[in-house]
Amino acid sequence: MEKDKLSTRKNKNGRLKKRITDFFELPREIMLNMFKVTIVGREQLIIENFTGISEYDSNKVRVNTQGGIIEIKGRNLVINEISTEDILIKGIIYSVEFF
Repeated sequence: MEKDKLSTRKNKNGRLKKRITDFFELPREIMLNMFKVTIVGREQLIIENFTGISEYDSNKVRVNTQGGIIEIKGRNLVINEISTEDILIKGIIYSVEFF
């Protein structure tokens, strides 16, 4: 019973955050803790709001987010920059998949 109340409260809080975000036209990825992927050509990819890296080599990078795993495949992939929230991957990008 207590678990149901907690779940209901989280859903109401989530809906309220979404309504406030939409009303004030705030960035959803920041306010709702969503990830954002930006691809520049085939040589650069930025992921904002990531939570970790589960696999990394020159042909594949798997990045964890709140929404799941993002897998980048390519050639000569390198993590060029990394911070607590953002990651910049450079190389020749062949594909990006979401799990």
